[in-house]
Amino acid sequence: MIEMTSNLNLSDVSPLSQETITDLESKLDHKIPKEYSNFLINYNGAKLKNKVIKDDLGYTNISELFDYQHLIKNLMNYYDDKNIQKLHMLPIASDVFGNLFCISMDEKRIGLIFFYDHETGCFSKLFNSFSEFINNFISDDTYKVKIMGEDMEFEKRLEELRKNSKFKLS
Repeated sequence: MIEMTSNLNLSDVSPLSQETITDLESKLDHKIPKEYSNFLINYNGAKLKNKVIKDDLGYTNISELFDYQHLIKNLMNYYDDKNIQKLHMLPIASDVFGNLFCISMDEKRIGLIFFYDHETGCFSKLFNSFSEFINNFISDDTYKVKIMGEDMEFEKRLEELRKNSKFKLS
């Protein structure tokens, strides 16, 4: 079982049966990575408490973690995108800009989490597992502190530049 429940709101959970997962796998024509199928069986419908994720690309605000109903409803839309279909990716979440977070169902990359930029059609590997993905969410407060900290450093450097510069910066 994935140790990530502290990052999830479990009030709207509607667990799935193994038969439902098997049915989804037959629709996808691929096995769903075990860790993600266990998540759907136990926590389908769970909402994220923390919606900001820190990865190698920076900070991203996740708008939705997909449940089974969303996957079924949107499966054909996602698979119209040849990049997603060709690389055997299953979208599992989206950010506020409509980009996708996908889990690989490809035998060579099974379970890896990728960011899919819908404008460029490019994938970037982010995490080695679904639990690593879930465990990298941070609270809005933590995010604000980190951003403010980065801004404070910038402000300090800018102030130093103003003091030492021959040119007037306004």
